[in-house]
Amino acid sequence: MLKLGHTNRLSIPNADFINSAMLIKPTINTQVLQISRFGGKPNLDITKAFISAWTQACASTTAVKIVIPAGTYNMGVIDLKGPCKAPIEIKVDGTIKAPANPDVLKNAY
Repeated sequence: MLKLGHTNRLSIPNADFINSAMLIKPTINTQVLQISRFGGKPNLDITKAFISAWTQACASTTAVKIVIPAGTYNMGVIDLKGPCKAPIEIKVDGTIKAPANPDVLKNAY
């Protein structure tokens, strides 16, 4: 389950995978940011690419949709900070896998 708390931080609890879409305030005139534009590729770690996409989206004054296309991706711990200037929608059409070893997440929280 993905959760966005009052502090605008995205928390991904220990899970084998995430396969769903998370929508946050969808709007009409939305700029689309493909994760591949930031170096995200299937079967690789997209942690840095996702953080880069979030940083750009959060600074935007217009609504942004971050898209993770079909495929399987790996992701480590992320700390998405705000407040952001405009709404952000995150669309996950693929599968995001957490690290296989949960010990790497121990100091993340």
